[in-house]
Formats: sequence, structure tokens, C-alpha cells
Amino acid sequence: MKHLYVYILIGLFLSGCQETSKDSSVYIGGEIINPKSDRVVLMHQDKVIDSIPLEENNTFGAKLQGIKPDLYYFKHGNEFQYLYLEPKDSIHLRLNTWDFDETLVFEGIGAEKNELLLKLFLVNEKEESIFYSYFSLPEKAFQNKIDETYKRHNDLLTTFTESEQSLSKQYTHLVEAAIKYPLLRLKELYPYYHRKTLGMDSTVVISKDFYKYRKKINLNDSFLSEYYAYQNFITAHLYNLAYEKNKGKGFDKNFRKILLKLIAKKIKTPELKNRLLQKEVVNLFFNKPTYLDTAYLKIFNKNCTDSLIIDDFKQLQKARESLPSNSTFPNFIIKSGVEERKNIKDIILNKNAVVYFWSSNNTSHEYLAKRVHFLNEKYPQIIFVGLNFNTTYNSKSCFIKKLKNQYYLTRDSKGRSLVSKNHTRAVLVDANGNITNSFARLTSSKIEKQIKELLKH
Repeated sequence: MKHLYVYILIGLFLSGCQETSKDSSVYIGGEIINPKSDRVVLMHQDKVIDSIPLEENNTFGAKLQGIKPDLYYFKHGNEFQYLYLEPKDSIHLRLNTWDFDETLVFEGIGAEKNELLLKLFLVNEKEESIFYSYFSLPEKAFQNKIDETYKRHNDLLTTFTESEQSLSKQYTHLVEAAIKYPLLRLKELYPYYHRKTLGMDSTVVISKDFYKYRKKINLNDSFLSEYYAYQNFITAHLYNLAYEKNKGKGFDKNFRKILLKLIAKKIKTPELKNRLLQKEVVNLFFNKPTYLDTAYLKIFNKNCTDSLIIDDFKQLQKARESLPSNSTFPNFIIKSGVEERKNIKDIILNKNAVVYFWSSNNTSHEYLAKRVHFLNEKYPQIIFVGLNFNTTYNSKSCFIKKLKNQYYLTRDSKGRSLVSKNHTRAVLVDANGNITNSFARLTSSKIEKQIKELLKH
């Protein structure tokens, strides 16, 4: 009966769109199976276009005005996927959050364009893992694998173009980017992984022809600046250039400064430049904080023009300073439910603890549950305490039922001063209440080493 209702709803939705074909508005709707939040959010250039609430049967729908032909994306929970929208499109999507991308299907006007983009995304994701087995190949053999894959993917566009006669140049440009840039990224990665795979001590010598495409690449395509395939290629390209300029000395402090200068010099699109600068300094903040000296931060502050990104990084620095390593972990109020209030020190008293701060706005429930469960199983002598810092309380989004020791920071809790709204954080505390690491991440490959150091106290 439920599915019958859904199909009736879809039929009414699509027929309604057809009846208003003279209208230039865009319709978007669908169904989310196993929803992770109460809405679907449509985004454009990191700005919210619409926040569409889910109905009781997990369906949603909205009529949007003023939509220009462009690349958009929709978010649900911590997952997202791209949408190419044009006026008069009426798209119905359906997905299961347990396998977000693989279960996503489109129907309606404009569906075929988005199906092709999704197909290319899934194909690239699958074949990228296969390509890691090709990095040991000689340059020419590796290039042959690139050429074969490019032809196979480009055939998808050719076939689609033959059946769709009215494709815009902008959409075609997007699909070409979806085909081209994932493969060019692999070419930029090739020297590093070829050397690493074969255990070579010296820098790999690459022929000039291997990188001849660089002369035609536009690093400042404003239309593609929000597209991950393009962003990921540019990141790999700049890393490769910085590695070459650093004369194969590795990813040391000098490499990082070269990289930051390359971003500032070569990337002219403000949004993309700001995002790349932010990514670099935040990664170093968590993984190589000693590299963030005055000269490095000077490059960041001089070239980043987004005040929100600058303020966000200042919040991170402030959060670190408020709780330095080798200090005593502070006490503050936490809640395990709507009414029950506790002191954090009562929870971790006389225990080695990992206290992790997280938000459902920037953390996947499934990933966090798996990660904490794995670490808890491997280090049973550690208590893992989760503190959710959502701005609004919701029992479904603030707690993960599969995990023990789940709590919520109240609005007036002093614990909120220890977190930045856009970043997760873990604090390692020994049985005496002393902090051994004040700014760790559960997602980091270094967390186990940090836990082992904690156990030595």
C-alpha cells in the first residue's frame, strides 16, 4: 500500500509538471528510504537554494523559481550528489541512504542528463581503484590504460548525444569534464605512486609527452570550480608541481610552502582558491601543526579573501589554545537525554579516555559508528565518549544507538567553547585527567599511535 501511494504521488507530480510546461520553474521531488535527517537541501555554490522537508512517508517535493542552467547538488544527511538543472526540468529522485549513490535513480524531465552524470561518477569511482594496480606499469603501458578508459567513457557521451539532440554546450562541457579530469588526475598521481609501488629511491623520470595536456588545461574554469572531479584534478596537479619544485625531497615543510604559493599564483577563481587554501591549512592544523609557522600563515592570510574561512580557522586555533596538551581536562555539563544532566568528569574519572566531539551536520553516523566500534574492540581498556554539539536537540540525530557513552552538549555547556562548528575533534585524556593529545581526529591514520601513547601514561 505504501509503494502504491508513492507511485500515485510520482504520477501526480510528473503530470503536474507536464501541465505547466509553459512555466520556466523547476520541480524537484522524490523519496528517501531510511532517511538520515528530516529534509533534502538543494545547494548552489555552497549556498542553500531550498531546504525541502520530508513528509511522514519520506517523500518530498518543491517548485523552484529563478533556476538558471547550472550545476547544483542536493544533500541529505552527510551525503550529497550533483544535479544539472535547467528551466522546465521536473526531476523525481529516489534513493536508499544505506547505499546512497548506487541506489539513486532519476525520473522525469531532465532525468537522462543526470543519469549520465551519475553513471560516469560510479564508473570513475570503480575504475579508480583498479588503476592503483596499474601504477607499477611503465609510462607507455600506463598511458595505454588511460587511453582505453577514456575511449570507453567517451563512447557513453557519444551514444547519449545521438539520442539527445538538444544538449546545451554547458552540459556537454560538464560531461566532458566528468570523463577527462578523473583520468588526468591519475596521470598527475602516476609519478608518486609509480615510485612508491616499485620502492624506488630516486625521482621518476617522465617524458614531456606525458604531460602535454597541461598546455591546454584551464585551471580557472569558473563553471567547474564547484565540481569535485575538477577540484580533485587541480589538487593532484598542484601537488605534483610542488613535488617537482621541491626536487623530490618529499612532503616536508618546504613542499607545503611551495604548494601554498602555487595555489595563490595559479588559481584565479576566488571561491576555488579560498577552498584550496582552507583545505591545506586545516589538514596541516590537524596533521602537521609544527609546519604552520608565521611565514606559512602569512601566505594564507594574504591570499584568502573569504572572511568566513578565515574566521573558521581562527576558531580552530582558539579551540586548540583553550585546551592545550599536558593540561587538565575541564569539567562541564553534558546530557544523556532530554532531562538527565551529568558532569563529564564523572564519566571519565580514573579512566583512560578518548572524548570525541561531533555533529550530525558534518559526520556520517554509519562511519562514526564503525570507526568507534573498531577502536573500542581493539582498545577495550579505553573509554570512548561521544559528545554531540548540534545546535538543536534531536534524539535521532544527536545519538548513535549502536554506541555506548553518547551524550549531548547543552547550549549553556562550557564544553561548547572547545569545538569549532565545522570540525570534529577528539581529546585523549589519561586516568589522572591530564590531556595527552588535545586535537586529534578519529578519522586520522595516526589515532591508533596516539592511543598507544595514551596507554603508556
